Amino acid sequence: MPSVTDQQPAGRPPIRVPVADDHALVADPAVALEKESETATILLVGARGLGAVRRLLLGSVSTKVAAYAKCPVIVVRDEPGDPEGPIVVGMAPEEGVNQAVTFAFNEARLRGRRLRVIQSQQHAAANTQDERHDD
Repeated sequence: MPSVTDQQPAGRPPIRVPVADDHALVADPAVALEKESETATILLVGARGLGAVRRLLLGSVSTKVAAYAKCPVIVVRDEPGDPEGPIVVGMAPEEGVNQAVTFAFNEARLRGRRLRVIQSQQHAAANTQDERHDD
C-alpha cells in the first residue's frame, strides 16, 4: 500500500501514513468529495481563498462540501493556527449539546487541548432582514 510522509517540525522523525486508495477520480471535486464523505470518518479540504467575486462565479468546493457532506468537514487554510491553541466550537444557546460540540469535545480530549465553546445568536433585526429576502 502506498504511503505519505507527513511534514514534521525539525527534530521529530517523519510519520508514515498509509493511503487508503491510490486511484484518481475525474469528476467535479465537490461532487466527488461529497460522495466520499458517505464512508469517511472526517473529510479535510483546503481553501485557496479565491475572493468573493471568483467564489461567486466559480463556486467554492469547501463551501459546497461543508454544506452537503455526510461526515465532519475540516477546512484547512494556508495560515496555520496556533498549535498550542484551544479547540473552538460555535453553538446556538437554544441548541444545547449538538454533534459539533461532541466532535469538538472529543478532538480536544484526543489532542490534550482546552475546549472553548462560543455561544452566540444573531440579533433579531438581522433575522427579520433575512426573512424579507427569502422570496
